[in-house]
Amino acid sequence: MSIDALIMAAGSGSRFGSRKQFADLKGETVVLSAVGLFLDNPKINQVFVVYPPDMEADVFMETGKLPPEVYPVQGGEIREISVLNALKASKADYVLIHDAARPFAPSEMIERVIDTMLLEGAAVPAIKMTSTLKYLETDGSLSNLDRERVFAIQTPQGYRRKDILKAYQARKGGGYTDSSSIAAEYGMATPIVEGSAKNIKITRREDINPGMEEFR
Repeated sequence: MSIDALIMAAGSGSRFGSRKQFADLKGETVVLSAVGLFLDNPKINQVFVVYPPDMEADVFMETGKLPPEVYPVQGGEIREISVLNALKASKADYVLIHDAARPFAPSEMIERVIDTMLLEGAAVPAIKMTSTLKYLETDGSLSNLDRERVFAIQTPQGYRRKDILKAYQARKGGGYTDSSSIAAEYGMATPIVEGSAKNIKITRREDINPGMEEFR
């Protein structure tokens, strides 16, 4: 039984204003911090990092300050192609698919994902919503949503590699924001595990600030 970590770092960072995977995070790049979540985990066999299609692998590795034991994989123009390329590069029995923009994922949450993935074949971390939620109808009116049934999905998401690979190969078009959407469309069960409020996603520059040490 083997587990690989697949780190998605091929984004352009349009909302961030630059490639956020290279932003400084207390002396480390964002992508290096994300890689570090898995590199020293004894349960992880290999760590693959997907880089932007308009960059050379060696330039990406140097800019991201990544160690040589990380395996670079060229990304695609859309997320689905990037994940598919990584799934094909990996030969592991199981994979953890993680966003490089989530460098603060707690180790105990990652362990929950791994444990459930090995037991049930898949695992998706999520947190319950605490805010009042509304749905905007086409006529401009607002409808209530039951927040007890609404979750914010996070990464890493764990899957048996051959299963999620088939799901990606069978996907219809593009526009998927995460792997659980493709898994659900394919009919795969996606067990939910407890996520973490610390596992924020860096989207804009204000997400990186001096207060981030509380998440480390």
